[in-house]
Amino acid sequence: MAGPPGARPGAPLWMLAEVVRLRTAFPEFSFGICAGWHGLTFEAWREPGPGGLCAVITQDAGELWQELAATQPEG
Repeated sequence: MAGPPGARPGAPLWMLAEVVRLRTAFPEFSFGICAGWHGLTFEAWREPGPGGLCAVITQDAGELWQELAATQPEG
């Protein structure tokens, strides 16, 4: 079964589902699942823009959501 673009083959279904949810919530970012020092990690990045966050690498999906949400304009 193929996962979302950028996802590592064999990544757990919960990680694949999280990437789909993240792409929907934060379309300005690109996402992937990659091998890290201590297992699979989530990666989120965007092309440099008018300052601010451009990349996050973490094993913790909650931390990734928190960091990306902090980049969103107040509204």
